[in-house]
Amino acid sequence: MAGVGAERELIVLADDNADMREYVRRLLSQQYRVHAVSNGEEALAAVRDLNPDLILTDVMMPGLDGFGVLRLIRQDPSTAGKPVILLSARAGEESRVEGLEQGADDYLVKPFTARELLARVGAHLAMARLRREAAERERHLLAKAELELAERRNAEEALKKLHHELENRVLQRTAELVKATEALKEQAQLLELAHDAIIVRDLEGRISFWNHGAEKVYGWTSQEALGKVTHTLFATEFPEPLANIQRRLLQSGSWEGELAHSRKDGSRIAIESRWVLQYNEQHQPMRVLEINRDVTQRTRAEKHIAEQAQMLDLANDAIFVRGVNNKITYWNRGAERLYGWKKNEVVGRPVDDILHTEFPFPLADITKHLQTYETWEGELKHARRDGTWITVSSRWTMWTNEAGEPLGFLEINTDVSERKLAEQNLRALSARLLQLQDEERRRIARELHDSAGQLLVALDLNLASVGTDTDKLGPESTRSVAECKQLVQELSRELRTISHLLHPPLLDEAGLPSAVRWYVDGYAKRSKIPVKLELAPDLGRLPRDLETTV
Repeated sequence: MAGVGAERELIVLADDNADMREYVRRLLSQQYRVHAVSNGEEALAAVRDLNPDLILTDVMMPGLDGFGVLRLIRQDPSTAGKPVILLSARAGEESRVEGLEQGADDYLVKPFTARELLARVGAHLAMARLRREAAERERHLLAKAELELAERRNAEEALKKLHHELENRVLQRTAELVKATEALKEQAQLLELAHDAIIVRDLEGRISFWNHGAEKVYGWTSQEALGKVTHTLFATEFPEPLANIQRRLLQSGSWEGELAHSRKDGSRIAIESRWVLQYNEQHQPMRVLEINRDVTQRTRAEKHIAEQAQMLDLANDAIFVRGVNNKITYWNRGAERLYGWKKNEVVGRPVDDILHTEFPFPLADITKHLQTYETWEGELKHARRDGTWITVSSRWTMWTNEAGEPLGFLEINTDVSERKLAEQNLRALSARLLQLQDEERRRIARELHDSAGQLLVALDLNLASVGTDTDKLGPESTRSVAECKQLVQELSRELRTISHLLHPPLLDEAGLPSAVRWYVDGYAKRSKIPVKLELAPDLGRLPRDLETTV
């Protein structure tokens, strides 16, 4: 347990069971700081980021389990000495031995008591502190011994002659060079596997390493290139003064750009070059690691496309070309008119920095489609230079080299903002037309019901009054009056039906389902045709315009 006033020790707790994780966290939080995670990957990241004093991990977890976390902790020199306690529901000596053989400091079987957990955690933290203190004392004693030994050696060296001192310095320097050469050879074994040209040179440019990739790119063998000065051997053409490049290399430790080099056969090639500065133990620059990739074919293809693209300046559409690095290599006049950016302002810049594209679905899906079919079409939203947004109909085409490797993309964009606005206005007009139709149907239905319906009622009453005076009418007239009264009643029913069909009252009062059932029932009765109606039981009210349309 940490002393009074000291910061509490940190424990990383990993358990995929949320209840168990919270229970253990509460127990430990009374005495320690606890960082709880739910899986092995998060536990390993927390160990590397937080440098905890102890790791408490469940064995059975999805993905990276407790044994995997333990193994990776032990493999990392910076965490190998951390105490690790495994938690597991697997009891028995065999499980415990297995956990300890994996390198665990302890193995705790679930269920366990709070007292046992706290005791074991406290004991291992105490042992870890003792180990750290012992190691610190050992380092202190060793440093003291080394200091005393150095003082003794200095006294002895003072008695030696100057040529002995010089000889020792030469031997020391030789040993350092041998050590550095051995380390470089080990690295070289890996660098030989690369397809790119990888070159190591000193600060004066003399080559000390030349891999197989360099032999393939330039044509010189390692024996021919070693000791030569790179810029002289390649007859390098720089994009800017070499002094400026070297100054940035010393300031930032790296540089990258495109160069022009000569091969052994005299041909010139375009090189995508990356330089990384390497330092000695005193952090002084020692040598430069140079990685060069032949991009001649890609550069020629881009240049060829750009030359052909000059014809595209005649098009009204926005047309531009971008490389696989997403940087613009061609920008036609149509693009200048549409987006407001001049060619010299965008060439060489990433297209996303210019257009801020909004995609209809993830870019990864579009890229996958391009890789499969080499074309893609769809609508995108782009930002213009003045900040306004436009909708474009976009067509992408991927071009490749003879090996089928992608070299870049041709993109043709047509402004459809006005069309989209017209479509939006058309939809609004259609909705208004439907509303006017519904209002007209309401008016006609109301007039049929109120005006014509009342007239028919009055006519029906008059005919009824005439029909009561049968003694004044002949048999033929009485029959005609009865037929007229029946026709008036049928006409009145038809008017009511038409009025309801034009705008069913139920549509406003009870909604579309009730109105549809009423309409179907009326149709079945009038036509004598059985109708089976199926509606979703959870079909509720819809927007008024939509119900009217249906």
